[in-house]
Amino acid sequence: MFRGVEDMFTALSMLLPPWAVAVLGVGLLLIVAPMWLKNLKTKRIRALARRMVRAPDDTRKELFDEVLGLAGDNADRLEATAQIAIKYGVYDLRNEAIRRLDATGKLKPELAKLRETFEAPTKRALHPVEVAVNIERLMSEEMYDTARTQLEEALSRFPDDPELLRLCKKLAEQT
Repeated sequence: MFRGVEDMFTALSMLLPPWAVAVLGVGLLLIVAPMWLKNLKTKRIRALARRMVRAPDDTRKELFDEVLGLAGDNADRLEATAQIAIKYGVYDLRNEAIRRLDATGKLKPELAKLRETFEAPTKRALHPVEVAVNIERLMSEEMYDTARTQLEEALSRFPDDPELLRLCKKLAEQT
């Protein structure tokens, strides 16, 4: 990429006086810099949202605040934050980004599309063994909050299942 830019300025310096090439270079920099900065902030928001997926609750709250701090009140960044949150399944971040985007009063068509994007419907397990296997996998990946949520839902459906009760004790010991 830089080789092409260098060649372009070499060719321009043959056709134009040096001061004109300098003016074109500064003008190009002024045009590209805002897009480059926007891209950097969006990448940072994406990285933080990805970390939120597996973060414990206390770290998750810090990351949540940092993402929203980066987004600020900028409508484009709030829209990007909501889309990234939808991609990674961080729905509390999505809801807050949409709320803040609504408060700006901008990007109405995009806001309507984001509101139509709901959480993916959860597939309900048909058997307690299926739930138990899923919860054990979540616990092995240290996703205790998600495991606890699924275990609570499973216990409401299968309150007397011994395997789920065993997992409840095991989860309480690990957290």
